[in-house]
Amino acid sequence: MRVKSDGYIGGAPGAAAGASAKAREAQARSAQEAGGAQSESNESVKVTVSARARELAATQAADHVDEAKVVKLRTAIDDGTFKVDAHKIAQKIVDGDGDRT
Repeated sequence: MRVKSDGYIGGAPGAAAGASAKAREAQARSAQEAGGAQSESNESVKVTVSARARELAATQAADHVDEAKVVKLRTAIDDGTFKVDAHKIAQKIVDGDGDRT
């Protein structure tokens, strides 16, 4: 994905689908004006991060993907040797294991 200086986000180069040249020019001028106003200002901005946001950031940082296990599972699925234990899944649902809320 690419983010262009005019604010367009997309995978393909060029303008956003269906956007007119005038709309793109106006958007670019607006982005330049906003950037210019910010660069002229020496004011600082205070940002407060909530406890929940810090908790989510810590959780995401702590998440680890066991790449070897992923490869093993993919191979078993592709080979047709992966077996689902419905009883085990049902028991985990009943027990509430894996509840990440």
